[in-house]
Amino acid sequence: MINNIFKFVLSSLIFTVCICSAAYSQEDFRGRKVMGWTEKVSISGKDLSLHARLDTGRSFSSLYTGSITKVTIQDQEVVKFKIRDRYGKSAEIEAPLVRTMRLRGSQGVRDSYVVQLGLCIGSTYLEDEISLSDISNSEQELVLGRQSLEGQIIVDPSISFTSKPEC
Repeated sequence: MINNIFKFVLSSLIFTVCICSAAYSQEDFRGRKVMGWTEKVSISGKDLSLHARLDTGRSFSSLYTGSITKVTIQDQEVVKFKIRDRYGKSAEIEAPLVRTMRLRGSQGVRDSYVVQLGLCIGSTYLEDEISLSDISNSEQELVLGRQSLEGQIIVDPSISFTSKPEC
């Protein structure tokens, strides 16, 4: 009798766990992809593979680059900058200036240009505003914040480099 009760309780528990996990994956993920805390990302139209930190504790995204200059082309403000990935490939990128953002940090207050960029992470294409920072030798070339990830990517901090950019 105790053996039958134990089997019933165990099978009920297994059934409940299966139902809950199926409901969790369908209801909460809603088509969003699970990615690691560090992933490879490419900038749309460029053959670069950047290491990006997916940072849900940060609201906006930043790209660490060099040689940032603002120019005016046909009455439009454009930002030109150079990016180099850790594999030796580099590209010069021009993007319209969206706005200038004032940042406070350990080095004091500084202005940062914000541009609109298309990014590919796994098979997901993101288009978002990215703050440009003239910092070299950072561990990750790009930091993606909540605004970029929201509604599309769930971050699992226990994994990294789950896919290659394939947009």
